[in-house]
Amino acid sequence: MYLIVSSSKGISAVKLGEMLGISYPSAWHLGHRVRAMMAEANPILSGVVEIDEMYAGAPPRKRAKSSRDHDDDDAPPANRKGRGTKRPLVLVAAKRGGDVVAKVIPTHGKEAIASALEGVLDDTATVLTDGLPAYKRIGKMQVHLAVNHSAREYARTDEATGHRVHVNRVESFDGFMRRAVTGVFHSISVKHLGRYTGEATFRWNRETDSCLDRMTRMIRNGEGRLLPYAFLTGKTV
Repeated sequence: MYLIVSSSKGISAVKLGEMLGISYPSAWHLGHRVRAMMAEANPILSGVVEIDEMYAGAPPRKRAKSSRDHDDDDAPPANRKGRGTKRPLVLVAAKRGGDVVAKVIPTHGKEAIASALEGVLDDTATVLTDGLPAYKRIGKMQVHLAVNHSAREYARTDEATGHRVHVNRVESFDGFMRRAVTGVFHSISVKHLGRYTGEATFRWNRETDSCLDRMTRMIRNGEGRLLPYAFLTGKTV
């Protein structure tokens, strides 16, 4: 537990197995049990809250450039960049100067986003997003301000409220989680994405806590939580 908690972005199962002298399946199972202990109840975010989505998992590989002038007969890439990619999707809400909440969502649709935000936003929160149409529903419940990334508008000052409108804090968390995925785990499945997301959220929200405080909190969180190997894999040891 100490090795995982004290690391900045986590430890892969291969590395954990080498450090502890155990098999890869045992290290992989241990890692997920520790991640389950990191799961915490989502806080209710108030004040100024930024919201945006991120694609978890490694980015698509670059395709080798064809020597032909025209590639009209080539099949399109199976995992393109941007909205519409098949990579798993995570919705991130971050209070400025406060905690982050991250949830796995199936699509960019307004129903999926509204469902993920249930119980997350305080009624008095001011919500900042990009121009995704699905976020317009938020304006019916909270003050909603947006920037238009499609028009290369990444930050502005709202004249009515005086707020600086951007989603930089969310993007900082996105970068933190992406570095953990690409630099440590390399690949994560949708099936287990919730635990990896919980680990990143725990590290981000408990950044100022001492290692001992984080371990104490995890032990309390993990009381009564069982995560059998068969549940994770559908197989018996």
